[in-house]
Amino acid sequence: MNQTLGTPATDFPKILPWLARKAGVTPPRAEALWRRAERFADGLARRRTPVWSKLATDHLLTSLRAESARHARTADMRSLWLLPARLWLLTAEACERTSQVLAANSRNRHRAA
Repeated sequence: MNQTLGTPATDFPKILPWLARKAGVTPPRAEALWRRAERFADGLARRRTPVWSKLATDHLLTSLRAESARHARTADMRSLWLLPARLWLLTAEACERTSQVLAANSRNRHRAA
């Protein structure tokens, strides 16, 4: 494919898979974000210049940060849904430990008497 007509599918930054894993984004989503970053940079600078590369990379990193934050918010909502179950488990565990302590104290009193 001619470089001036478009970007071949394999023309992604070599560090893109690592960045995707670090941000918790799937590789296809990271590739889509890179293509969006390329279009952004195309509007501001000539393709394949240092300025273009910096603009595209900065846009990609910003997009990955936003995706990562979105995933974190979603994960926070899931943990809120699980909160009642966790509280129940903590309450059950606290009751069990309290009864164990009371039983141990009761045994110690009977031994001392």
